[in-house]
Amino acid sequence: MNFVVIKEFVKEKDEEKERLNGIIAGLLAEKEKAKVDKDIMLDRMLRIEAMLTSTVRRYAKNTWS
Repeated sequence: MNFVVIKEFVKEKDEEKERLNGIIAGLLAEKEKAKVDKDIMLDRMLRIEAMLTSTVRRYAKNTWS
């Protein structure tokens, strides 16, 4: 009878471990997505900054030259 109890306990722990592994995998996927989103936003900001810098230089050149 003790063997059955131990076997059930191990089964429950394995199921809990699988559930936690699934949660961890989901969190890692969210973290990776957030990193990609952050990299995309940084790229967009750099492009906007470059466009604004170019526009300001052209304006300054045309206005003060």
